[in-house]
Amino acid sequence: MEWIDKIKKNSFINKLINEYKISDSELEISRKEIDTFLMNQICVKNNTITDECLQPKKGLIYNLQYKNNKIIGFYLSCAHQKKVEEDYKIQKNYLYFDFDKKDLKLNIRNSVDWKVNSGDIYRINVTKALSEIIKNNSNKGIYLCGSSGVGKTHLLKLVANRISENNKTIVFIDTPSLINKAQESFEDPSSGYAKLINNIKNCDVLFLDDFGGEQISTWSRDSIIFPILNSRINKNKIVFFSSNYPIEILKTKYNKEGGILGQINAERIVDRIRGLAIPFIIKGDSWRKI
Repeated sequence: MEWIDKIKKNSFINKLINEYKISDSELEISRKEIDTFLMNQICVKNNTITDECLQPKKGLIYNLQYKNNKIIGFYLSCAHQKKVEEDYKIQKNYLYFDFDKKDLKLNIRNSVDWKVNSGDIYRINVTKALSEIIKNNSNKGIYLCGSSGVGKTHLLKLVANRISENNKTIVFIDTPSLINKAQESFEDPSSGYAKLINNIKNCDVLFLDDFGGEQISTWSRDSIIFPILNSRINKNKIVFFSSNYPIEILKTKYNKEGGILGQINAERIVDRIRGLAIPFIIKGDSWRKI
């Protein structure tokens, strides 16, 4: 009777007993299954998801059900394993990313670290716009402009992860890093740069972080940036940008020759951006000072 009294203190087992009017003798018959169930509830007891699965059988939790007048046990994925599967679902759709892997866990639907308050109208408006774009499968991205540290990159990571959940392929790359990789490819043709450019041009959704922050030259503009933007607009593929510079300022930044020629070449960049993305300004205090 001591064992019976003990297992009845478990809320799940007690609910099962009451729902199906299970007798003590039936419980005794299923003692092995019930003991296995109680030993395999570590994830449930802790109510947290640790970096390493704590279940006796890694990734699995033992459950009970009453069927055909008897208690039967079966294994299914534990909370830890479900989280691993969820994280993999996101990561597998990234063809390339250059941020910390832990940021793949950021989630726009329940993020508590996206610091929006009732008076932060810019972040509220941007968040609403991004949510609408994701929900409606818009063929345009956003050109997110704001001062350094206001959370542009963080917000784009949240959006990228959310889009990745919808089985869209993603490339998320820092624009200065992209130019550096192009330069390095001259010395190391096996660097994988050609594959990266192919993924950048053909992925479902491209994220260009810190756009305009790269070392701009006529070569980087005409041989890297313009072909990418032109390819994506021709294929009707989405691009999200973050930048410290309003679009109008890019006309000056990308005008490297001066005169009419420089103006035309810079305008080609700006024209593609306007065709690819909706401009939004984000303001607020720098997170790095909070």
